[in-house]
Amino acid sequence: MTLFVETGQGTYQGLIDEESKVAAFKGIRYAKAPVKELRWKAPVKTEPVKGIIDVSGDFGPSCIQPVDEIELASLHQQSEDCLMLNIWTRKLTAVEEETDQSLSKWPVMVFIHGGGYIGGGAADPLYDGKQFAANHDVILVTINYRCNVLGFLDLAVLAGPEYDDARALGILDQVCALQWVNENISSFGGDPANVTVFGESAGGASVLNLMVTDQAAGLFNKAICQSGNLAISKNALIQKQVILDFYKLTGVQNIKELFELTADQLRSACEALLKKYEIQSEIIFFPYPDGKILPENGLNALRQGAAKNINLLIGSNADEFRYWKLYYDDYLDYIEFIVQALGEVADIDLTDTESIERCLKSYPTAVNRQEQWLCLLNDLLFRVNSLVVAELQSGWADTYVYHFTWPSSIPGLGACHAAELPFVFNNMDTQSGAAFTGPNPPAVLAEKMQACWVNFATTGNPAHEAIPAWDKYEKQKRQTMFIDLEWHQESDPGKESREILSRLCFK
Repeated sequence: MTLFVETGQGTYQGLIDEESKVAAFKGIRYAKAPVKELRWKAPVKTEPVKGIIDVSGDFGPSCIQPVDEIELASLHQQSEDCLMLNIWTRKLTAVEEETDQSLSKWPVMVFIHGGGYIGGGAADPLYDGKQFAANHDVILVTINYRCNVLGFLDLAVLAGPEYDDARALGILDQVCALQWVNENISSFGGDPANVTVFGESAGGASVLNLMVTDQAAGLFNKAICQSGNLAISKNALIQKQVILDFYKLTGVQNIKELFELTADQLRSACEALLKKYEIQSEIIFFPYPDGKILPENGLNALRQGAAKNINLLIGSNADEFRYWKLYYDDYLDYIEFIVQALGEVADIDLTDTESIERCLKSYPTAVNRQEQWLCLLNDLLFRVNSLVVAELQSGWADTYVYHFTWPSSIPGLGACHAAELPFVFNNMDTQSGAAFTGPNPPAVLAEKMQACWVNFATTGNPAHEAIPAWDKYEKQKRQTMFIDLEWHQESDPGKESREILSRLCFK
């Protein structure tokens, strides 16, 4: 059954699922197609459309990106014309069934996908919002944004200040999507004054970047960061070298020739960059903190209250980097090199060998030297990084910290990067969900996690009756909720490594 929603942008035609009563609107354009003269330019808002806009079908295209069998959105149709969002809501059908037509608007949750700023997209079945909207009184939105060479390439190095925006277009796309939500979501039953932005990996890092981005101020008041970081980015030398390599790999001589490259040529150039930088390619498209779009030091921005009105839920997983076993089967054989290589790109100072040795020996579960370095890498990229953010933000707004420890039944993954996503979305039976959880994952864990995320989006507090008491994160106690089949709270877990790495690397 179709449903029509009138907005300032036009009338959207969605599709209602008869069983769940969830209305879905897929492929809503929130910015003009960033093609031709708009390629490598800041997003331009759409203009109102007369007539019916049919968004009752499939998701819009994913951003141009290398095909990756693990990132299922890359197998979806790709296009530069990718600046679209999707909405799931039961509010509209619920109102039709209620006698009280003055029901208040529902909280809005906007999800930003991960993918290392290299790829990914909202079309991944893992991010389908039907379960969210069917089980909870929230409006769920997922968005696409420009990635890799289209979203985070510093063209200004060679083409001048006219292309300053090119180094962080993906972030500006996210801002534009949030502006669209702010202006139009009330027509879908959502409350523009109660918006939570959440994301995982690069999506989690994006959430933190948006918290300190002036252009995003006032567009959301709660944030959930899953395995993201704010302090790690490529250094200035790599920032410049990537664009020089891009020009060399494409064979172009000037900006005019760059605009003549086809989407396939851009994808090939991105693939060549990833091959050239190997493990360092995990960072080369991270947004550069240039002091214009993003503050030069995001941690300082938080310290000074840049996000003082935003409640935060933040956390990481116990075995984050085991995810990369899916890409580098023998990664443990050179895990120390990986730490050093990523540290070099991100200007992380690991020269205090005495302190590093103390940190390595502080991990009680590490059975050998490789496992020690793996724990340190997990802390550098995710856990300690998140705790530093939590400490800073807790001085300005309510902040809660979690640590996800449920181990996958897939050999070698443990509680790896992204392992919590199937539970947050309650999409464990999807191809990508099962790839993380294995067979027969615990449904009760999904119910509890999704309830936490929704409660936080609704009230700013993730606690609910099915889990133990969850205290705010404060510098004195540093309370962390451990999420597993059994939930429990600990005070300052991993204290020694936290103290060492926060002092060395996150100032």
